[in-house]
Amino acid sequence: MHTRLIIALITPLLFSSCAYTLASTATTAFTGKGIGDHALSTGTGSDCNVLNYLKGLDYYCETRDIAETYNRNPF
Repeated sequence: MHTRLIIALITPLLFSSCAYTLASTATTAFTGKGIGDHALSTGTGSDCNVLNYLKGLDYYCETRDIAETYNRNPF
């Protein structure tokens, strides 16, 4: 009886973990930022992306001055 209870409690956790991983992977594929990056960007008002840090840049979040115009378009 205890085994069924344990399985009943653990199974939703496994599926929710898979769903989060799938959602985060899809978000990263489409936007270049994971769910955590989006949440932190919204909360801080900065452009946060873990790939910035992994690329060797010295920052995780890029804070932009709203008084300046940033144009990253090469044309």
